[in-house]
Amino acid sequence: MLRDKLLELMEEKGINKSELSKGADIPYTTIDGLFKKNSENIKLPTLKKLAAYFNCSRTIWLMMNLIKSPNGAMMQPTGNI
Repeated sequence: MLRDKLLELMEEKGINKSELSKGADIPYTTIDGLFKKNSENIKLPTLKKLAAYFNCSRTIWLMMNLIKSPNGAMMQPTGNI
């Protein structure tokens, strides 16, 4: 799940949600919501900011593959990233 991957990346950097929010320029409520709602309704701009913050162009693809659609199927990344 997205939450697990975020936790892993945060642990590697030694940061918490507040530091991630500031460093990635994402509102704290958005970061907190990813953990509480487990990535429901995550927006592509948020994924892009997370990928940029973690300095990993593949992070966005990994995260997209970890997000399930409402019917439970794995979502496939689409569009230009």
